[in-house]
Amino acid sequence: MQARNAARQSRAFTLIEIMVVVVIIGFIGTLGTLAVVNKLKSARVKIAKTFVNSTLKGALDLYYADCAMYPSNDQGIDALLKKPQSGPENWDGPYLDQEPVDPWGRPYVYKTPSEHGNADFDIWSIGADGIDGSDDDIGNWK
Repeated sequence: MQARNAARQSRAFTLIEIMVVVVIIGFIGTLGTLAVVNKLKSARVKIAKTFVNSTLKGALDLYYADCAMYPSNDQGIDALLKKPQSGPENWDGPYLDQEPVDPWGRPYVYKTPSEHGNADFDIWSIGADGIDGSDDDIGNWK
């Protein structure tokens, strides 16, 4: 009988061994989750940069080509979706299918003339922190 018990005990895992394995698995899972979260943050920034510098800039340039001017600050990005009441006669939009929102679910900001000197307008996302003018803003000047 003692031989049988000894054989059983040698084949079984102790509670400490099981806990060590669970901790190691948890640690590996945490590292994997952190890597995914960092990639997601990086992807959102890239999406916002691409959207600002291609889609929004392109829509504003098409508006300019038709109307010989960019929308005013009062008209804003809405001028790309529907003809402004006091808008130009040559408006041939809509230039966007829907109201643009950044990857964090907030509207893009538009201002003309540009305060950054590289274009006739500034267009940007206020970034992940949601604070306008902070270091994580993503605009057509960066």
